[in-house]
Amino acid sequence: MRETIKFLTTHPPLLGIDEVLPKPGKHYYPSWFKDMPKIGPFNEVTARNCPAFPDYFDQGIVIPAWTDMMVYYSSKTNEWIVDLPEGSNYYSVTNHGNGQLIDYVTPAFNGKDGKFIFKLNSPWKIITPRGWSVYQLPMFYEFEKDYAMMPGVIDTDIFHEINMQLVYLTDEKEVFIKRGTPLVQYVPFKRSKIKPEIGTPTQKDIRKITVQKDMIIGKFVPSGYYRKMQKQRDKE
Repeated sequence: MRETIKFLTTHPPLLGIDEVLPKPGKHYYPSWFKDMPKIGPFNEVTARNCPAFPDYFDQGIVIPAWTDMMVYYSSKTNEWIVDLPEGSNYYSVTNHGNGQLIDYVTPAFNGKDGKFIFKLNSPWKIITPRGWSVYQLPMFYEFEKDYAMMPGVIDTDIFHEINMQLVYLTDEKEVFIKRGTPLVQYVPFKRSKIKPEIGTPTQKDIRKITVQKDMIIGKFVPSGYYRKMQKQRDKE
């Protein structure tokens, strides 16, 4: 039986705006990846052929920005500002003051230091079956320069709020996020304990490794072989 993950809102008007609805990750492939050719100018195979990228993009459900929002912070004055459109009283953006984290560590993303953390109070709630949690993952491959979203884990079978932490990476600059912008990716997983085994490979392990050794030397997986392996595994 297939499990169900629920995305619920107590603000019904959201349900009529398609661009803000949670959607599977496949709807949010980065434009640079979609535009990349499969063969480069010197006849080299590009990352467009690597199955790890689409497999990552396809994971879970993406929640986009539910409203336009502007955030601003000054490290000189410790002043923070949030601006939402008129009529957006239902939504709110607060903050996690620097005394909660940034005074003790400097979170860095894409080579830039975080200056402040805004808390996006989400109008969405998540409910998963008992034993299931979600990873909250940033949209890493969007390569945003002015902000980054923080990752985490939420046990959504007992706690259903999913407020998001936006790390402000610039200083004294208005950062605008347009409604519909993908913010975070929620990937459900079933909680279980797994024990690491460290050692040398058995003969069975060696057979598994050698089957694929030729396909990883000097290039991305060719001829759809990786996909064939996935399909075969899923049949077993």
